[in-house]
This record gives sequence, C-alpha cells and structure tokens, in this order.
Amino acid sequence: MNALFKQANKRTNTKSARVKDLSFAGQMSIWGVRLLATSYREEMDVTKTLIEGFKKCNAMRAGSNLLFLMEIVFTGLSRNLHINCPCNADLTEDELKLLELFSISQHFSGSLGNMELLDFLTTAAADNAIPIFDGYGDAMRDAGLLLPVCGKMHVEPMSITELMKPSSMSH
Repeated sequence: MNALFKQANKRTNTKSARVKDLSFAGQMSIWGVRLLATSYREEMDVTKTLIEGFKKCNAMRAGSNLLFLMEIVFTGLSRNLHINCPCNADLTEDELKLLELFSISQHFSGSLGNMELLDFLTTAAADNAIPIFDGYGDAMRDAGLLLPVCGKMHVEPMSITELMKPSSMSH
C-alpha cells in the first residue's frame, strides 16, 4: 500500500531492495519519510514521534529538516510519489530516489541544482526543496549518521575529514 495515496504501489525495480539492507542512516531516513507520508495522507500529526525518533539518534535537527522538506515535497509533486507504508520491508523506486538525493546532499552539498532526480517536483517546489535537502544531509552528517555515497555523481565525494567537520549551520 502506498503511504501517500490510497493505492497499491507498482514494483518497477527488478532487484528487490530491502529496508533491512540499508545503513542505519538510510533506515532512519526511510522511517521518517514513510511516517510523514502516512501522516500526510491520514491528516494526523506525527511531529512529536518524528522528532523524538531523531532525537534518540542525536539528530533532532535532521528530523526538523525532514519534516519541513517532506511538506514541500508532498505539496509540490508533479506526479504521484510511491512511498510504502512504514511496515513494508521493500523499497520503492521513489524511496530509492529519495535516498540518492539524501546521499548527494550529504556528500556533495550544493550539487542538487538542475538534477533529473528532482523530476517528481514542480520547478518551484524543487527550488525550495534543494536547500532543505542540503540541510538534512548536513544535519545527518553532524549527528554521525552517514549515508553511502551515491553512484550517480561524477565528482569526488568529501574526504572523511571533511565529512566529520560540523556544518556551518548553528545548532
């Protein structure tokens, strides 16, 4: 079942991607996205649950960024976004795309402009979402929650020394 729309998700990926195979940072990201998608569809407030979950990982700022980011995403969609319910073990193509965006924002901050990965958003929503994606990546990095490097970028990722430096944003 799609957490955002009341319909079954179409499985378009040929290899099965599973939540359990993600890094902890990836699992937290997908948990947050799915929780927020379900709350958006069901019109319920899960802010406290989301923030408390990220707070337990020393990533409260990341939870706040994700909350704001997904509001922009859900209200600025240019097509249906397929997000599974929180209990589903499989990942959709759209969830994998979000994970790629999170990875790019963490390892290549400032590189999301004009990317085809944002094709699910209107131009205005993409423009608003890009700095929030970067804020989420920075906050996850600052909390020590590192995502695997996305293979779609053709530049060198930040060194481990650069990744471990706190972002320029204040806490």
